[in-house]
Amino acid sequence: MSYLGLDMSNGWVNGDTFFFSQSGQQQYPDIKNHLFFIVSYAEKYTDRVVIINITTQYGNIGEDYSCLVESCDHPWLNRTSYVSYKDAKIISLEYLLDLHGKGLIAKSEPASNDLWERLLDGAFKSRHTPNDVLDVLREQELE
Repeated sequence: MSYLGLDMSNGWVNGDTFFFSQSGQQQYPDIKNHLFFIVSYAEKYTDRVVIINITTQYGNIGEDYSCLVESCDHPWLNRTSYVSYKDAKIISLEYLLDLHGKGLIAKSEPASNDLWERLLDGAFKSRHTPNDVLDVLREQELE
């Protein structure tokens, strides 16, 4: 399962990451400053793109430890965090491109292949991943 080396015309592939810019956070105040990962094949299944986000680990009840990430896993991270699989979403590539085109989101460094595979593995381990998200990942043969 490798995405490295793909040259996709839409500019977004599995493993890409983004965060909401300051103007994006103002427009969508419920969205905190989290790093989002594309974990599905955005370049092939443009109408069903799965995104997940990373949130800081505080040791609170309800945190999902199916996939912990450390600051060494991605340059954007600065502390131990976890994947909030309960907040995984299915969006269209068109919507993602629209947000990017309006300056509401900004790209960050892509995930390494190792991290991308850990994120996927965690999605199937977590009891919090929505069924429709799991269905999309299975349809794209990512299990």
